[in-house]
Amino acid sequence: MRGSLIASVAAVLAVSIGGCDDLEPAVQNPKNGGIPIDVSNENQTIVQGEVKELFGKKVTNWVVLDPTTKKVKAFKWTLPVTAVENVPANIQSDVRFWMKLPKEFTDQTLFTGMSYDILPHGHAPAGIYNVPHWENHFITFTQEESVAIDCRNAIFPADKLLPPEPGWFYIPPPDNCIPGMGFHAVSALLPEFNQEKFTRSFLPDYYNGKLASLESKASSEFLSKRESFVIPAPNVPMPKATIIPTKVVVTWDRPSDTHIWAMTDFVDATVLPP
Repeated sequence: MRGSLIASVAAVLAVSIGGCDDLEPAVQNPKNGGIPIDVSNENQTIVQGEVKELFGKKVTNWVVLDPTTKKVKAFKWTLPVTAVENVPANIQSDVRFWMKLPKEFTDQTLFTGMSYDILPHGHAPAGIYNVPHWENHFITFTQEESVAIDCRNAIFPADKLLPPEPGWFYIPPPDNCIPGMGFHAVSALLPEFNQEKFTRSFLPDYYNGKLASLESKASSEFLSKRESFVIPAPNVPMPKATIIPTKVVVTWDRPSDTHIWAMTDFVDATVLPP
């Protein structure tokens, strides 16, 4: 009965956000402490990553593979709404939690790890991203290299590293580099750069003239609304042949009060010329 109820809720959510009916519904998995994770069936193979605790709630990630070709169909991770709402009041500076990725995912991508980043005051530019929000960074550097980003390196990323779609640019000085993250690239077509309040985005970051990470981000206020949504992923040029997602599908799972994030619809990336 419980399984059918969860499946029904997931189906309703899939219809409400559109384009999500190819994703499996979430269920409570007793082997990982009840974190919602997809049902494995003949159409997919699930490989779960790390399980960690985040402000009293468990989080995890997993990769969805084609059972025949073993190619990546999706990469998913969880963020409980109660973790977002239960950030201790005494946390006034940015906090980063690192998570390992399944080898089956890192073998097919350039990502080496991921982080959960809590920014209680946001970051520059003022009036756009200086609101409490959460980010997940999927790094192409090593963890040590990512942590060491101190913005002293003045090498500005080249324009050829930007997504080719219209509107993309690097945030200009003096607030263009964020320690631990690097230089943010954004699009002039994003809602938050067109008089709308920032709610969610998916952006590339750069440092030392190289792609440092891809990041998903959403404001704490927006996440507390418990909605499902879709974010288009930019066509970020990559330094060598690999795959990248074309969208991020986020489904709010009512029984667990958790957002399930999913990078999906992977395609071959545009490779930068040598």
